[in-house]
Amino acid sequence: MAEGKSFWFYFMVVIVGVVLGSVVGQVVGKMLPADNMVADLFVKGYSIGSPDQPAAIDLAFMKVWIGASLKLTLSSVVGFIIALLIMKKI
Repeated sequence: MAEGKSFWFYFMVVIVGVVLGSVVGQVVGKMLPADNMVADLFVKGYSIGSPDQPAAIDLAFMKVWIGASLKLTLSSVVGFIIALLIMKKI
């Protein structure tokens, strides 16, 4: 890491890269015709976590749900790689 840059700077660059990659992938996927294999590569991904079954804590007077999910798509991985390349140049 270059001197003067904090961990949070690099963390935010990577997060912005992943988010922008996901947004670009969604836009490209919507512009392509439906049922297209290329569109599926950009839009569909692999989910890690429990998006449909969050953990529930029932305390009789309050119920709390806790859950997290991460969706990896081709475009988010490309955005991550581009962010890493940009960080090497900064």
